Amino acid sequence: MTKTLVDTGPLIAYCNRADKYHAWSKEVFGQIAPPLWTCEPVLTEVFYRVQKEGGNLTLLWDWLRRGAVRVDFQMADHLEDLQNLMEKYADQQMDLADACLVKLSELNDGSKVCTCDGDFLVYRRKQRLRIPLIFPNV
Repeated sequence: MTKTLVDTGPLIAYCNRADKYHAWSKEVFGQIAPPLWTCEPVLTEVFYRVQKEGGNLTLLWDWLRRGAVRVDFQMADHLEDLQNLMEKYADQQMDLADACLVKLSELNDGSKVCTCDGDFLVYRRKQRLRIPLIFPNV
């Protein structure tokens, strides 16, 4: 079974009907068998942005309670790698959430990252490998 890692954008879009990727996120999440895996920095971004921009956080709370979205990452175990990733991709202004997802993809061979963030087209896992993505057709 392929592990699906989820970034901030698709979760925000799912919670906010006004988001331009809302329909795409609903379709994609309807096709992916739970759970979706993420990290706490992604959830922090989602909660902040949905509260600020509008949307329905109850959907995300429900997914977290049911285990449909799960956290599977301990930053403390990977601080040096996260710092190295953020320094390597400083020109992309990689944030902590993106660094954690890149590291998660390195730890889970065969995983895919569900994202709307074009920076993931540039990021590489294990120094040189493309990250398999679930990405909207723009």
